[in-house]
Amino acid sequence: MAFLVALPEVLDTVATDLASLGSTISSANAAAAASTSRVLAAAEDEVSTAIAAVFSAHGEGFHALGAQAAAFHDEFVKALNGGAGSYVSAEAANVAALVVKSAQTSQQDLSGTIGLVMGPSGVPFPNYNEPNYVTLANELYIHPNFPNTTYPNPYANGLFTPEYGIGSVPFSINYPTATSGILAGFPAINTSVGQGMLILENAISSNVAAGHISTVFGWSQSSTISGLVMQQLDPTGQPMPHSGLQFVLVGDPNAPNGGVFERFVGLNVPSFGLSFDGATPSNSYPTNIYTIEYDGFADFPRYPINVLSDLNAVMGLTEIHGLYLDVTPTMVQQAILLPGSEALGVGNLTNYYMIPLSALPSPHNYLPLLQPLANTPVIGKPLADLLQPDLTVLVNLGYGPDNLGYSTPANVPTPIGLFPHVPLTTIGQELATGTQQGVNAFMSDVHSMSLPSVMSAASPHPVSLLKQDLAAMAAGTFDPSATITKVAYAFSSAADSLYSSLLPLADLFNGLVTAVPAYDASLFFANLSNPLYAVGLPIAADVGIFTIGGFVGAAIVLQDVSAAIGDIASLIV
Repeated sequence: MAFLVALPEVLDTVATDLASLGSTISSANAAAAASTSRVLAAAEDEVSTAIAAVFSAHGEGFHALGAQAAAFHDEFVKALNGGAGSYVSAEAANVAALVVKSAQTSQQDLSGTIGLVMGPSGVPFPNYNEPNYVTLANELYIHPNFPNTTYPNPYANGLFTPEYGIGSVPFSINYPTATSGILAGFPAINTSVGQGMLILENAISSNVAAGHISTVFGWSQSSTISGLVMQQLDPTGQPMPHSGLQFVLVGDPNAPNGGVFERFVGLNVPSFGLSFDGATPSNSYPTNIYTIEYDGFADFPRYPINVLSDLNAVMGLTEIHGLYLDVTPTMVQQAILLPGSEALGVGNLTNYYMIPLSALPSPHNYLPLLQPLANTPVIGKPLADLLQPDLTVLVNLGYGPDNLGYSTPANVPTPIGLFPHVPLTTIGQELATGTQQGVNAFMSDVHSMSLPSVMSAASPHPVSLLKQDLAAMAAGTFDPSATITKVAYAFSSAADSLYSSLLPLADLFNGLVTAVPAYDASLFFANLSNPLYAVGLPIAADVGIFTIGGFVGAAIVLQDVSAAIGDIASLIV
């Protein structure tokens, strides 16, 4: 499998080397042409003239042969350059042919249903990185939708895909761009997705060839992989309900109406190796897509000019997006079936489910923007309860006029818009109601507080390294060299933590100042027929993109600064 994935890259490398060699051949041939094809007579006698003519003729022949060699080399390199793409295309065509062939029979003719379970970014080996991953994915999402799915070997059916991106940890020297922390390996995310596609296609091919149905589970990046594989295997979008292929996706960044890769479709950030590549197909294969409300990857605001809504969504990247296997079966069963779903008679093959924030257990049932406050001891919960109702109204304006934390219909690919059409009187009434609800919740929290609960928030101060050293001095066992070594190591580790943030910050800045203006220009020219949108949409896009970028940049800095502080603090706490 590793060879199959690496072969296109090997072909590209060989082609590059041969192209360089061809350039050298052409240069040498051109340099030699004049001196070999125009040999001057050594003297003005007839013998010298005849000898010069003979050498010139041979030189012209050599030059012609060199030109033919260069032309042959160019054609060879062109063929080899196309080898990698042709290889991948051929693989996809082979899998697609098998899937189409299986679609010509009924699913009853297939012998069994095999689960292919992939992880999110940072979880390349699902059951190895996260114990019980396959079991939880099956119990919560796969079995309720496709109950015949089996797992002969959970570790084997936890399908490996590279899964590099936000939050991942480098596990192979094959990815030299990987860095530590929140953006580990992020510049290679398109490469990671491409390799994951080929791995998934091969797994599907093996199942179809063996007469098995494939149930594919994807989360986050592997949902993106799944959607792109749907398009690769069904490029015409022809509905294939009996193809032997079905999907369950959670936290899908390509969800048609909410996925961030569809909201900003067409945006490309080369410094991160990241492409916003549009929506997951809604009518290719039987599919069920689950989203938790305010998940910033799968439920990004439609109107990003609403900064509060954007901030809440980017907080949802860390507070909500990782909760899909932490919910209960009851929460999944009671998820809201969204307009645009197959079960509502829309006529496509996909059902879209929303798990509302209110269904999550505390403290996850607060807006992501309020969760840090809600986690603050003593006063945090009452303040969060006071602010939540009105802040919810303002945040939900980023999704549409219905005071919901998501947009509908779910099956329609929907990029960003400018403003929701909501009467000011409606907003005023909702804010007045929210204020009353918030005050009531605040007073209830305050009345339920007791002195023991307040005192329990205090935690004992840990014993410091300094105190340990003083105790060792008193006992006569103090070793100054060990202390010096600890101090030197702590400062060195702190410096390394701070230095590690420079490269991802540089990539982030590069992407914001180069890719975003190009995206703005595309929005401007695409909306020239409506001057308000031609000017307004780029502004709205910039608000959303720079909010995401600012959050990512702040996360990088805070993470590395916190690590540095922790290294130094280890000396005294």
